[in-house]
Amino acid sequence: MMKLILSGVAVICLRRSSDVRDESMVVLSQRHNCQAFNGYWQLGGGRIEKDETPLKAAHRELKEELGLRIDIRRLQPMGPSLLFRWSWPFFYVTHFFRLNLHEDEHVRWMEPKKNTRWSAVHLRDAIQLKLMPGMRKHLITTLKEDRQHRRTYSSVKYAL
Repeated sequence: MMKLILSGVAVICLRRSSDVRDESMVVLSQRHNCQAFNGYWQLGGGRIEKDETPLKAAHRELKEELGLRIDIRRLQPMGPSLLFRWSWPFFYVTHFFRLNLHEDEHVRWMEPKKNTRWSAVHLRDAIQLKLMPGMRKHLITTLKEDRQHRRTYSSVKYAL
C-alpha cells in the first residue's frame, strides 16, 4: 500500500518581555471540533499548499490564523522537520519556524470554529500541556535559548 505524506508548518510566536528577568511567552490555542488531536494545544500553522514553500506557507498561515502581517524575512527556520504517523496511510511532515513578536504586534482570533482564542503562555508552562506532535521538542529548545538570551542580556546590561 502507498503511503501518503502531508506537509505542514508550525510557527512559535514568541513574545519576549522587556524585563530580562521575565520568561518569554508563546502564543497557543487549543483545538476543538477537530477529528484529529481534538483538545490538543497548537501553534499557528497548517498545511502547505501545492507549489508553496514551507516559508511561504508559514507566512500565509500567520496571516490567516493569527491576523499577523509580517515581513517574511522575520521567520526563522527551526529545523529539523518532524515526520509522524497521523493515521494509516497518512504521514505528516511539520516544518517549524520561530517569530519574535514586536511589542506592538497582537494576534487576532481568526478561526473560532477550529480552535479556542489564542493565549500567551509562559514557555515553562507550555511544555507541560497536551501538545501536537513535535511541538514539545521545539518549545524546550526555545525555552533553553530564551534562558541563555536572558542570562547573556542581563549580564551585559548590569556590566554597563
